[in-house]
Amino acid sequence: MEDPTASLGVEEVALGEFQPVSDTISLGYSTSTKWLRVRILPAPDGEDTVLLLGKGAPDSLRLFAPVPVSVQDPAARSGDVRHEELFPNWPSPQPGFRITPPEGGADYFIQIKTMGSIRLHVTAQPMTKAIVTTERRYLAQVVYLTSMFIIMLWALHMFTISRLNLFGWFVALQSSWLVNNIFYLGYAKDIVPTLSNETHAVLFRASVFVAAFLTTLFHRTVMSRLEPSRLALRLFDLQLGVIALAFIAYWFVDPVPALQINAACLAASPFVFFANMVTARKDMAPGLFAIRMIYGALSLSFFLNAFTVLGLIQSQSLVQYGYLIHGVTTSSLIVILLKLKVSDMFAMARSAKIQHAKMEHQNAIQKEKTRALSQFIDMLGHEAKNALSVIQMSTSAQMLTHGQRTRSDQAIRGLTNVIDRCNQVIRLDNSEQVLSLEPCNLTAILQRLCSRTENAERITLDVQGTVFVQGDPVLLDVVFCNLLDNALKYSPLESAINVNLASEEGGHSILFENAQGPAGMPDPDRVFEKYYRSNGARTDIGSGLGLYIVRELLQLMGSRVQYIPRDRDIRFKVWFPC
Repeated sequence: MEDPTASLGVEEVALGEFQPVSDTISLGYSTSTKWLRVRILPAPDGEDTVLLLGKGAPDSLRLFAPVPVSVQDPAARSGDVRHEELFPNWPSPQPGFRITPPEGGADYFIQIKTMGSIRLHVTAQPMTKAIVTTERRYLAQVVYLTSMFIIMLWALHMFTISRLNLFGWFVALQSSWLVNNIFYLGYAKDIVPTLSNETHAVLFRASVFVAAFLTTLFHRTVMSRLEPSRLALRLFDLQLGVIALAFIAYWFVDPVPALQINAACLAASPFVFFANMVTARKDMAPGLFAIRMIYGALSLSFFLNAFTVLGLIQSQSLVQYGYLIHGVTTSSLIVILLKLKVSDMFAMARSAKIQHAKMEHQNAIQKEKTRALSQFIDMLGHEAKNALSVIQMSTSAQMLTHGQRTRSDQAIRGLTNVIDRCNQVIRLDNSEQVLSLEPCNLTAILQRLCSRTENAERITLDVQGTVFVQGDPVLLDVVFCNLLDNALKYSPLESAINVNLASEEGGHSILFENAQGPAGMPDPDRVFEKYYRSNGARTDIGSGLGLYIVRELLQLMGSRVQYIPRDRDIRFKVWFPC
């Protein structure tokens, strides 16, 4: 029964006409008072009965219980019944009344005042069963609110990591819905016991507008990235404008139509989603198809919730837990959307990081090449100047003496060696060195090189039979010439150079040995380094490339070289596998 003027008392209402309704009803968006007449029988086992109602935080809820008139009352007439006004007295966020119906049952009247939307599922249960029902609702609500809070914390965490404004708007959206649900489920007064009914109602309705506005703004932000048609995107702007105007009307004009307009705007969201999805022109993470599927599921959840509110779907479970299903579904779908988005974003970040690392690596390689080129130019310039100085000094005289001619020849030969070694290094570094492996007679190669080398009288060759190895004869000449040249150049004048060829387990070795000269002992850690020359060796023409070339060529042929100093003797050991 509806009381449009909200002026009828319970005694007048008891005489009025009531229309039959089911135990599940939807009310709201009206200033009139609604009355329910409920016939309640006593519990079979004699325990108290609990009248449980639905959810939605009505502005005012009263139960009028029948009280028989005492026969001692002189004004009473036979059969008169008076009503006692009761406030919700069942310890539960959802309203309930603990009562004791008389034998045979009685009519109870429920007065409901609400400007917003509420859904009621009216049941009368024995107290034992009501306790189980209440605990079940408590558990569902706690799990729901906890899930919503965890989702909000996750979004906040992702926002701090990614600084993506979508996460920022979702944090604001989720926070507003959490506040709204706390009011909606009746927990606000538990959190703030001093909150009056009037203040509670005002704050609750205000939270509805805020949540609706932030929801629309969030979805507009998502859709704008897909570049839908200008008209489709303007539908979001229209929603935002209407919600803002309705909020102003709620405070300063009439709250009831303002709430209705706000609800209508939210109900239109699936159609706005559809218009934007259809006209979207840009594919973006997590993919246009995935976004369309997510928003299709969101629209279905919107419709399901709206149909339940309007009473088009008569389902006790949806009436009791529909808001939980809608809230969890909506939040979960948005989380999936954001998760897919941020996964793609992190994948792009990882790819960018890998590309950056590659660029840094290439940059480091280029810097090393530049440094090596600079060293090469410095070395080449220094050695060329030395050689030219010797040549100039030797040729400045009118007649060249034998010594001057010898120094000139040595300088030219040294400069030629420098150029040859530079060319060899270029071929090695550019992987242009041609390798032609064949059986090579080490004994014959060493005998030939030692006999033809300048100052051959200083070289003592000790061989044990004929030794064949797999190698490139041209490159072996280069290797042995470099080692012999180093030994002759950096040992004391007239000192002996020992070359020993021997077979050993798993291969054959050649030991080049000479005494330490004026240049001193080389640094074991840098002896094979490109352009390395000890300070004492810089007075002679050289490139610092000989031993580097030796190591690289031997590695190319599957062999190796070691620097094995002993006391004041410089020794290099070349090893070939069998």
